[in-house]
Amino acid sequence: MDREFLADYETKENEAVKRFGRSFLRGDFDTNEGYPSRCRFPKMKDPLAWSASMCSIWPQIPLCGSLLIHLHPRINPDEFRILHGFDVADIERLVDFARDTGKVQFALAADAHHFEGMNFLDPIFKELKPPTIYTIPYYDIIGEELARKIGTEFETIAGIDFTSTFASQTREYVSGATLGYIEKRLMNYRMDYIVLKALGYEKITDAMDDALLMDYPEAIRLFHVYGNLIASPSVTPMRLMYNHTLEEIKSMGKTDTNVVDLQQIPLPFEIGKFLFQKLVPISESYQSCVEIVSHYQEEDLYRVFEALNTGVQSRDLDKISVKSSELSVILENIWCDAKRLFRTSQILSYGIPIDLAVIGSIVGLSAGVGPTMGFLAGLGYKVMEQVIKVGSDSITQKIAKIGEPNYISAIFDFQRKHQIR
Repeated sequence: MDREFLADYETKENEAVKRFGRSFLRGDFDTNEGYPSRCRFPKMKDPLAWSASMCSIWPQIPLCGSLLIHLHPRINPDEFRILHGFDVADIERLVDFARDTGKVQFALAADAHHFEGMNFLDPIFKELKPPTIYTIPYYDIIGEELARKIGTEFETIAGIDFTSTFASQTREYVSGATLGYIEKRLMNYRMDYIVLKALGYEKITDAMDDALLMDYPEAIRLFHVYGNLIASPSVTPMRLMYNHTLEEIKSMGKTDTNVVDLQQIPLPFEIGKFLFQKLVPISESYQSCVEIVSHYQEEDLYRVFEALNTGVQSRDLDKISVKSSELSVILENIWCDAKRLFRTSQILSYGIPIDLAVIGSIVGLSAGVGPTMGFLAGLGYKVMEQVIKVGSDSITQKIAKIGEPNYISAIFDFQRKHQIR
């Protein structure tokens, strides 16, 4: 990708977002469509989810219709792998996977010229033409006067110490960080502050004020957490879910639960990684991802993911935020609970108490189906199942599910359907 290609690419993206902006201000844009238009993404499917950063994409892909990966600029291949969750060597086959299935989508986190020198992204740019993700012109939502007033407050407080510390820390720890990159990050923090304050999250902005003045690491944490959880989704003109990792949940340790309900935040990477271990007997990779997608119906995967997430929540998420190993234990226990349900149904099938067997015989006779049928029914539910069909579940399985949490039954159904033991 040469400079001329990227300049032309950026011009077209800017023209597209200006058209959206004019449409937004007139109020005649399609709120269901959002921006960028879904037609920019090949075979996009719901549910659409934003990839969690700093962890593998492979366990996330099967758990949503399309996984949107935000491409970040000005980083080398090693940094790219850490931040995006896949290796540069995977790019060409991911492009094919995106084109064939729509399970993976790409978007740019910055204007195209910032990607100069990242030639390993050529296949994505030239074949998939990823759109740049812009925010809604929040000045027009909040009001220019109020937005400017709040923005000035941020600049005044941040200008005392935070801005200079951020610039020096970024230059030290971010490879190739330019003045333009630093200014853009600071503008993002400014936007987060404006949006949060305008939306009425005063507890958060008060905490940010204190941190900006006296606690640089805490300020970065607050912007990371609340910028990602509230501010960015509020002004991103796309309808999609935001994936979070356990590490992100941990970083929210001091969050106000009146603002963010941790029980409602899914853990797609950890749950996805757990499912990979159960469903594919090979290491976490592109190949294992493709194997899961090809072997399991999407609806089944969504259902078992929901069930595991519900199970985690029921075990008290606050207690598992200490270390990921505790989450692994909880997921394993939930999975085993479902296996136990299968064993329970087998016990019920062959361990029918004699009084139930007698009742079965009487019921068979009184129903006018003849003494033979009554006698067979008395031998146990297994014989009855061959005669009496009850939906998709057998009588023994229905009985085994009585008293079990719904999420356990959902996981059991998944295990049974796909012959997982």
